[in-house]
Amino acid sequence: MALIDERGKLLGRFNLVDAALLFLVLGIVPLGYGAYALFRTPPPQVTSIEPATMQLEPSMRLRIHGVNLRPYMRVSLDNNQTRQFLIQDPTTAEVVFADVPPGQYDVVLYDFAQERSRLPKALTITPPALPVTEVYAAGFLSNVTEKLLPTLKPGFSFQGLAQIVSVGRRSSDIARIASGDRTLEIPNSQSEKLEVLLRVPCTVQTMDNGGASCRASSMNGPGVFLGPSLGPGIYLMLPLFDVRLPFLISQVRPAAEPTMIELSVKVPPSEDAGPLARVGDVDVGAGENQFASGGVVTRAMHGDRELGFRVPAFPTTQGWDYAGQRLRVGTQFVFVTSRYQLVGTISMVPDVPLAATK
Repeated sequence: MALIDERGKLLGRFNLVDAALLFLVLGIVPLGYGAYALFRTPPPQVTSIEPATMQLEPSMRLRIHGVNLRPYMRVSLDNNQTRQFLIQDPTTAEVVFADVPPGQYDVVLYDFAQERSRLPKALTITPPALPVTEVYAAGFLSNVTEKLLPTLKPGFSFQGLAQIVSVGRRSSDIARIASGDRTLEIPNSQSEKLEVLLRVPCTVQTMDNGGASCRASSMNGPGVFLGPSLGPGIYLMLPLFDVRLPFLISQVRPAAEPTMIELSVKVPPSEDAGPLARVGDVDVGAGENQFASGGVVTRAMHGDRELGFRVPAFPTTQGWDYAGQRLRVGTQFVFVTSRYQLVGTISMVPDVPLAATK
């Protein structure tokens, strides 16, 4: 039998064109697969991490081991996104993350928006070694309306994030807006500002510079919530019903009652405010908050330009602390009212009890 007969069929059975197409397809398929296997981007994968257990710190670094790692990938701990993905080579990368509370987490690798690899329960973050404590924060609640005022009483808790200890004066709510090198004060007639003293739970954390900070936490348990480091000028957003009230901190102090102490202050001749001081004048402090200061003039200037004051102070190993000032003989003392600001030198202050320095 002829290979191709007079009708153009191969071996008398197959059409020559169909057979050619069949051989062409059989040749292209393995060639295409080989090209795909040779040039395709291999899938990335996370194989292990180190360390597998970390203690909560302000900034934490995790080493990722895997295969086919590439730049511009990202890693998350469950739904907590890491800040940086620093690739060293296709098998190693480092990620930096923060504000992830204690717990056990999946380590998830993403390529753009697509999940590529996951290590279930691979990382455990333990609570910090330093203690969870409480502090008092004096400051102002803003955006307080008449409807909310009956709720804001001593003992009220903002969902475990803070508790009201004392409530002070009400005043007009003011929005401070920066305008060049000046600050404009714009009254808000729709709400008021309320002086309050809050009990705030906080987690003590070491900082990169070796110091320690106290970060707002939750009364419901350490690590449930980690807010900002507490300090003057910091805002806490406190939940109340369907709103969040801004709380501006004027001062942070120990969660204890202060000791009322008497001190004497000498005013230099160049200080014009000395003669203005009257018995009963109250210190509003730099933060203009009664819970952040509260000192009172007990003796007007007399004799050697000396005044007397009674102030609520806290004992420390470095002397009495009042409104952020260390009260020691020879140090400067600042007293602020709505009429004047007085600066003098402390000439007499009682000793700190020995028990407080141990």
